[in-house]
Amino acid sequence: MNSRKEPDLNQALDRLLRNASAARQTAPAEMPFAVETRVMAAWRQSRGGVSDFAAGLRLLRYGLGIACAVALVAVSLTWSGNQSEPDDIYAISNATANLALLQ
Repeated sequence: MNSRKEPDLNQALDRLLRNASAARQTAPAEMPFAVETRVMAAWRQSRGGVSDFAAGLRLLRYGLGIACAVALVAVSLTWSGNQSEPDDIYAISNATANLALLQ
């Protein structure tokens, strides 16, 4: 059996917090300018190196895709409106009459 008495956690925590509040607080040292610029340059280079030309091509590709989709929708709506019914008796007879008149 352990003959030592375990310390009270509340007393230990209180002592720890009192000592921490009494400690001197020093301001963190600032990073030198040269190190900061090297870090920023490495970060910019690690972004993938996407150039303005590649970004413009990507935008052009997306725009072309959207333009094709809009044109396809417009053609399909126009096509469905222009289709005549094959069951129309007058349309069939007019076509027959036109063929007869042409001969």
